[in-house]
Amino acid sequence: MLMSGPAWLARENRGKPDAGRAIRCQGLRPPIITTMPSPIQATATYVRTETRQGRVVRHVEQLRITVPAHEAHLVRVDERGHATLALTPRYEPGGGGEIAKIETPPEYDEVPTIERLLDDARMAAITRAAHYERRKRVRRDEEIARKATRAALARRFLDDPSARASTEPPPMLRVCWLLDEAGSRVCFRATDPAPGHLVPPEARRRYHADSEARKRARQAAGQDRAEADQAVRRDREAFIREWVLTHGTRDQRERFDAGVLPWNEVIRGLEATAWAPIAAYRAYEPIQLAELQTHVRARPAWAHVTLHPAAFQIDHTLIEASTPAQSKVLDDLAQRLPDAALAIRRDQARWTGDTTGEAPVLVRHAVRVTLRVGPFTLKRLLRIPGEEGA
Repeated sequence: MLMSGPAWLARENRGKPDAGRAIRCQGLRPPIITTMPSPIQATATYVRTETRQGRVVRHVEQLRITVPAHEAHLVRVDERGHATLALTPRYEPGGGGEIAKIETPPEYDEVPTIERLLDDARMAAITRAAHYERRKRVRRDEEIARKATRAALARRFLDDPSARASTEPPPMLRVCWLLDEAGSRVCFRATDPAPGHLVPPEARRRYHADSEARKRARQAAGQDRAEADQAVRRDREAFIREWVLTHGTRDQRERFDAGVLPWNEVIRGLEATAWAPIAAYRAYEPIQLAELQTHVRARPAWAHVTLHPAAFQIDHTLIEASTPAQSKVLDDLAQRLPDAALAIRRDQARWTGDTTGEAPVLVRHAVRVTLRVGPFTLKRLLRIPGEEGA
């Protein structure tokens, strides 16, 4: 019998320890021995239904089956090495055009055959593959839409010179955040595809330009305030000079010429001259803690209360004249000081340590007089004659 080259060479070198090396030296490959995969023993879990006395009874049963090797994808192996037939999950059309996920085992009226179980496993695998493909397609569409939205947001930002990135945190050269239409923050990096990679440096440039503009605005505002303060000071100095020359004493004029006349002394003189028409009215004295404590202790329920200074509070409110005494005082003051602004101030002293809200409060009224004398604004609080505490 004639034999081919490799077979003859293998027969000649049979029993020799270097037979394989001899075959390789001749440039020939040793024969490859292949074995067919063996079938898989798996457990199929299902639900069998039967009718007993007019009602349906369900039993969970298991069946040991043999799965061909070429359908190994129908078998699921857990971490303990137990092989089960993948009958779940499966996907079926539901209401409203949606796909329902079913994780319960399939139901049979009788013990299913192995072929039927395999058919159901194949159908479940097909529905899972279709569902995964559908989810993959949805995710791909969502990713495309997300990229399109990001690109549109980047283009709007770059085309609008007034648009600004989020300042918390401040934009940097390589990363920044923009606010979309819903108010959510969207991150852009210098490594993003176009046009997103242009957003961080442009956002940083605008942020720096805004910071410089705010700095210049603060400097300009500070300079304006300084100039306004200097103008007010010049007006006050001119007014004081005129007042000293007109109403001041010889000593005051000498000290003013020497530059050692205090402004407080001049202002006291201004107040004495301005308030001379209402010298008959007494100055208002604020409510003291001792007065409130006496007022509170006048009630039997609060006779032993001791008020702490930290729990003492006075609320001030401007009101309209509500009593004849208040109206009479306002009329009289308006005749004495026609240029003054008059108002009734209501002071209410209360004890903040009261948790019941029933502690008595002490109320007192005063007249607030505001008078403009040249560049100076003078204010005074006067008692109202005829009211309690006056």
